[in-house]
Amino acid sequence: MIRGLLVAFNGRVTAGAGNRPYLSVTLQPDEKPLELLQSILKAMAEILASAEQK
Repeated sequence: MIRGLLVAFNGRVTAGAGNRPYLSVTLQPDEKPLELLQSILKAMAEILASAEQK
């Protein structure tokens, strides 16, 4: 999934898998946080749907 998000968001994704895993996406200057979150969730749903079809 992380690889798919990296592609979808052009390298703006950072992930950490330590004691407290996290996913970070850098905002563009003209983006609103809630719109970015909607885009991330939509991309994740599409990635999961395509993985299930394979």
